[in-house]
Amino acid sequence: MKIYFERDWMKELLFEGWVYEKPLLVSGPGGSGKPLIGNFFVDEWLKKGGSVIFMTASTSIETHNRMMKHLGCELEKYEEEERVFYIELAPQIEDI
Repeated sequence: MKIYFERDWMKELLFEGWVYEKPLLVSGPGGSGKPLIGNFFVDEWLKKGGSVIFMTASTSIETHNRMMKHLGCELEKYEEEERVFYIELAPQIEDI
């Protein structure tokens, strides 16, 4: 199955759609915009009825929610539908 995107630049980049039967991992060097690109995919995926799990290590859930709101994605709606889940890591903790 494929997902087709609404944003013009994503339509141009993935004009044949994106096969979503496997998990998506966004990777790259520091400062390359991984969270931003990943969040664009998340926004489109949630609009199409999907669910996501966010794992944060260098930002808070609140900061992430504000960033998503700037992209036009209201995560609170999807949280109420139980389609958004969080794993919040705290790298400053020395012991488990």
